[in-house]
Amino acid sequence: VDSVRPRILTESTKLILQEAVDTFRKSTSAVRCEVRIDLDYDTHLSLPANDALYRIVRGALQNVKEHAQATEVRIQAHIRDGKVIVSIEDNGVGLARAHSLTRTELVKERHFGIQFFYDYAASAGGVCRVGPARSGGTSVEIILPTLQTPLTSLSGSVLMAPRG
Repeated sequence: VDSVRPRILTESTKLILQEAVDTFRKSTSAVRCEVRIDLDYDTHLSLPANDALYRIVRGALQNVKEHAQATEVRIQAHIRDGKVIVSIEDNGVGLARAHSLTRTELVKERHFGIQFFYDYAASAGGVCRVGPARSGGTSVEIILPTLQTPLTSLSGSVLMAPRG
């Protein structure tokens, strides 16, 4: 069950990204992986957003490994305007489009796995875009809302409030 929904999803967003990247690095030596995660360990997303982020990043890296014919992948993460923004770009064969794919194009071209990326992000209040990378390969951008500092309820339990 951990491979489907690992315990790490309750951890910081930085740790979740590091786990997904480490899993990818262990699975292949054919793709050089450049990583820049400009997030603090106290950056958190909601559990649904962490789940979406983990699934999208793992899926995108799996696509790099299995389909892209890439030799390099770059993963970057930062916060802007209360949102975590993660980008994954490879130098592989890319998609046959000069723009981000729409849901209709994804279905028509039978990119069902990428369609799930869009669904995961939307279900967590975010967005995902997949399109051509500057390097000629594929770019995946994930934008998800962060949570503020934990708040404490009257009963003493810790709550997380959306950052606004």
